[in-house]
Amino acid sequence: VGHNEGWHGYGSGIDRVMRAARSQGANGVVWVTLCETRDIYHWTNRSIEAAAKRWPRLVVADWNEYSHGKRWFADDGLHLTPYGAERLASFLRPYVLRAAAMT
Repeated sequence: VGHNEGWHGYGSGIDRVMRAARSQGANGVVWVTLCETRDIYHWTNRSIEAAAKRWPRLVVADWNEYSHGKRWFADDGLHLTPYGAERLASFLRPYVLRAAAMT
């Protein structure tokens, strides 16, 4: 799930993923916001934020805010450079640990 999907129906898609994850025993799920290089991604991120209010075990990792203005992306502004991939992994680690610790 990411920049290739439109924002219409994104929230219901999150609901489907959350139901499936919970039914398979996941305690928490980390959802990463999209870099808002286009307006459509802003609306996708609002869907993610709204879903977090419906799903207490949904942990939102605000990559959009954290990575804004950083030189971690290829010329398209979306795909990561190798260093950007390292930064994303470092950024996500505490979110993954928090979601894994949910009971």
